[in-house]
Amino acid sequence: MNRKLYVQLKGVEMFGSYRNFAAATLVLGTWGAVVVGLAARGAYHAPAGGPPVVLIGSVVVPLALFLVSVAAFPSFRRLVANADPTFVTSFQAWRIVGGVFLVVAAFGVLPWEFALPAGLGDVAVGTLAPFVVQAMRKRSPGWKKVFYGWTILGLVDFVVAIGTGTLIRVGVLAQGNSEAARLMDAMDAIPLVIIPAFFVPVFAIGHIAAVMQVRR
Repeated sequence: MNRKLYVQLKGVEMFGSYRNFAAATLVLGTWGAVVVGLAARGAYHAPAGGPPVVLIGSVVVPLALFLVSVAAFPSFRRLVANADPTFVTSFQAWRIVGGVFLVVAAFGVLPWEFALPAGLGDVAVGTLAPFVVQAMRKRSPGWKKVFYGWTILGLVDFVVAIGTGTLIRVGVLAQGNSEAARLMDAMDAIPLVIIPAFFVPVFAIGHIAAVMQVRR
């Protein structure tokens, strides 16, 4: 089967119908367009020595909306919980692209204090994702423990990356190294800002959705 068609059919299966699949695609597309538009206007730029409030909000607000929607709307909760957890989990393999932080840092665009934990964490989670999916599909002994452990790793990676970036900006980490704080400005602009402002909440929601699906 054509790979593109297979992914499309799996996506439809995941969301229950073409209508739901189209709605999810529209939401993600609109969300991504808004992020790019805000970034182009400099909305994510943080003041010198201050935390990236807008950037943090772009992660927290979508997560909060998702959790509120799950709690408030039973039909939405069922839609999420009845999806295929292996399909959702397999997309976390794209986290390996976070290794770009290491490459960018090597060219002096990002501080290593941020790039190392953020980049290595993403590479680890993305690399392990296919093995977790395989264990889930085969129902290998202890597969749930493997899944939950990997999920915790994936979420902790986000917390560490966002926390490290924020602490560098406000001068708590890399004290006396104003260059590190200045280099973090690269995370406020296109293309790097798309990672924390869009992909981080999308992948975090994916983790939560997969947990709901495994627990059903």
